[in-house]
Order: sequence, then C-alpha cells, then structure tokens
Amino acid sequence: MLLMHGSCASSSQYSGLLQAMAETLDQPIVCHLFDAISCGKSPLVRDWKAYHTDQAVLDLKAILEQEMDTSLPTVLIAHSYAPTIIIRHMHRHGTPSNVKGFVFLSSGMSGDANPIRDGGHPIFRLPIIVLRFLQPSMTKSFLEAAYHPKTTGELIEEASKSNSGNDMYMAKAYHTHHQWATKDECAALHGLPVLGLHGRDDKILPAEAGQQLADFIKAKNFVKLEDTSHQVMEEKPMDVAQHIAAFMKEIK
Repeated sequence: MLLMHGSCASSSQYSGLLQAMAETLDQPIVCHLFDAISCGKSPLVRDWKAYHTDQAVLDLKAILEQEMDTSLPTVLIAHSYAPTIIIRHMHRHGTPSNVKGFVFLSSGMSGDANPIRDGGHPIFRLPIIVLRFLQPSMTKSFLEAAYHPKTTGELIEEASKSNSGNDMYMAKAYHTHHQWATKDECAALHGLPVLGLHGRDDKILPAEAGQQLADFIKAKNFVKLEDTSHQVMEEKPMDVAQHIAAFMKEIK
C-alpha cells in the first residue's frame, strides 16, 4: 500500500488506520507513506513553484518508480486532495502494472458538487503576514468542519497541534496551486478498481462531491460512513480498514 495525505496534512493521520489494518488483515502488507514537502516532518521549502500539482505528480512518479517494489501488487490510498495527484499521474504517465486498485477517502473532482474551486479558498489570497495572524481562528474553523461532533477531544487536540505548526507560506502555496482533477483526467481510471469512502457529515468536501467522483470514474463501490466528517481514517479507522481489506481481497 502507498498512502498519500491531502494538502497541509501529514502521514501521521494514517497511524490509527494502519493499526486497525494490522488487526484486520490476515497477511502482511508492506506500507509506504511519506510527508509531502513542508508537511509533517518535512522541512519548509521556500520555492513557490514546488507546491504546484504538477510537481506533486512528479514526486509520485519518482516514488512509484524508485521506492516501490514493483513485483508486489499495490493499492494506492489517498485522502482529500491527494486523489487528484494520483488521477493526473495515471492520465499523464499511465498506470503501472503493479498498481491493482485505488482507495479514495473524502475526495472530489472539478465539478458543481465540489465547493472548493481551483486556487483554494479566497482567504488564501491574503498576504502571508495576515494569514499568520488569522491562523488560530482558521485552525479552529477547520477542526470544527473536519471532525464530527462525536469525535473524541484527544484526537482533535492532536490535530490542533499539527495544524498550528503549519507555516502559512506552505499553506498559501498549496491552496493557491490547487487544481482539481478534470473529467478528461478522471477518464484514465475507467475500468480500474476504485473504492470511495466518505463521511456522511463531511463539512469540507460534502459526500455529494465524493459521489460525483465515484460515479464519473465508475468506482467499484462508494460508501458513506456514519458519524464522521472529513477525517474518516482518523475518526473511523476500523470501519475504513474493514472496507479496504474487503476491497483488497476482492481485487486480489
């Protein structure tokens, strides 16, 4: 499995899911996960162009070609904005023969159901110094939207620390360069096994956005999870793990 996080997040978001999958799967799985530039433990990169979607596609291409064992059947798992990077890679460079399926968590594509337009939220047009001043309130708003009211305070507290540590140069650069997958790009996944999982109460990307993506790429299955918002793999790790395990056995 190769796991990719969304914009301004970190690979640590998958910790609970990996633990749940270790309890669910009946065979060993090799997992690859990484922090995108300036996210998580990756050092801050002050190169505006480095945050373009096309650069993330080249990063993914390098990882698939240089870091993965191409003799092993592989499933790509991606959250939020990351599926766009995968879709664009498959559209431009083709699907590696060892990639057998895709799991898209809380995602969407360019379309009417997606409230986030290319270029990100308008607030990121503000100067970086202003964004740094607004960061505490922006973090609070994000957490309220990204996590369900039933989610434990401990999980949200950890997420708050992570978001508060993000440099707003990085946040502005990522959001400014947002380009959602287009219909032409999504067509590259037609005929390939895809599982879509989405929080029914997602207040970042509504479930309708995930449904639109799933319908267009002709996903094998699309599941709405109860009592969860945008961070499905953190809020419902065991439910997500069980759906992924069933999907992997089905496409084996």
